[in-house]
Amino acid sequence: HVVDQLVKTDVGEIVIYDNFFRGSLDNLQTALTDPRVSIFPHGGDILQRDILEKAMEMLGLTEEKMFINIDYYGNTSAGSVPIALTEARDQGRLEKGKLVVLAAFGSGLTWAGARIRW
Repeated sequence: HVVDQLVKTDVGEIVIYDNFFRGSLDNLQTALTDPRVSIFPHGGDILQRDILEKAMEMLGLTEEKMFINIDYYGNTSAGSVPIALTEARDQGRLEKGKLVVLAAFGSGLTWAGARIRW
């Protein structure tokens, strides 16, 4: 079912997460448990840090697994995922052959995801 998990945020938004992460990306269960996989979500604004932390809690993820840089850059819009990838590469967190899951969402019901090998 598309509505597996609803999260109500402090600012009154209701966000659907479970199928966004688990159902919409092929074999994501493996990605969630495989230590060789990193997840790069769209950062958005500082309020979305709480949303991402709730998603991490629901999925049993740590910041070691999910790369978040909202605190440093704020909302960089469509550039958030490429900026995060560049920062992670510069920090040595992306080695050749690493499996990377990209997840982004925008206004309304728009979202996208991809799984790539670095």
